[in-house]
Amino acid sequence: MGQNTMLRYIGEYKRSWIRVAIFFVAVALIGYLYRISAESFVYMVLIFLAIETGTLFLEYPKWKEKMSSLNSVEDGNILVLDEFPETESALEGAYRNALRAIDRQGRQNLEREVQKKKDALDYYTLWAHQIKTPIAAMRLMVQSDEEISREEMQDELFRTEQYVEMVLQYARLGDMSQDLVLKKTDLFEMTKTAVKKYSGSFIRKRIRLDMDEFWTEVLTDEKWSSFVLEQILSNALKYTKRGGIIHIRNEGMKLIVEDEGIGIAPEDLPRVFERGFTGYNGREEKRASGIGLYLCKEILSGLSHKIEITSAPGEGTKVSIDFTMRKVEIE
Repeated sequence: MGQNTMLRYIGEYKRSWIRVAIFFVAVALIGYLYRISAESFVYMVLIFLAIETGTLFLEYPKWKEKMSSLNSVEDGNILVLDEFPETESALEGAYRNALRAIDRQGRQNLEREVQKKKDALDYYTLWAHQIKTPIAAMRLMVQSDEEISREEMQDELFRTEQYVEMVLQYARLGDMSQDLVLKKTDLFEMTKTAVKKYSGSFIRKRIRLDMDEFWTEVLTDEKWSSFVLEQILSNALKYTKRGGIIHIRNEGMKLIVEDEGIGIAPEDLPRVFERGFTGYNGREEKRASGIGLYLCKEILSGLSHKIEITSAPGEGTKVSIDFTMRKVEIE
């Protein structure tokens, strides 16, 4: 093993041997031109050869130590760069700094991946508990001797479908950029389709819809934007009392959904887009997952759109979605 290391070391310094050979040729040429005796030529060559060989062997222990450290890294025995031997040149220092930067970036990426997995596990755990609620309600309806209301069954089934759709969108969010299909979309038709999906909820809660026709084309991904609209409508319906009203209107490239529901507390408003945040109303309702508005914010940011929410307790909530395209480039 030691012999192989020595041979590798000598091979690494082949440039030194090339310099020695060039020196010999140069000295021989000078000796020939200036009539230097053969004995003097041999002395010069031997002295230079002794210096080069001595330097080579004196540097060998340090080289061997560095190679041992690098091999330890490769074998997984050294995981901290500070355990490396001290650098002796600017070039070695630059390599070490580059390795530190790569190591730091790798650790940051690993931490992000670990956090993403933890966040996903937390959400899937929460989702599993939440979806049990409509499933349990439907099971009780089926087992009950009382006459089952078709509307009640449809309501619980619809809630189940919402939870399933939400978890699918959460799972796809990481690869959203690969799933985008940006095209000009009729904003009124897209909104009308979302409203139609919730028509049963409007009817059951006796909530009136105030929506005028408008003609606006927006550049967006219809599938992702429709999901956002559905989440906004779902929240408006959830927190609007029976017999209330929901207003939908258009202002330029903005779509505004405004309800007359219970509103949002001032201390909760700055955090409504945080993942997992439910706020006072969500805790009271015991139905909020704290993921709906987070998904809306992430999706719209990915589409380069903006969302803003203003609200006051007892005065309702106003959600404004600006479909202006800002950063995404279309080929």
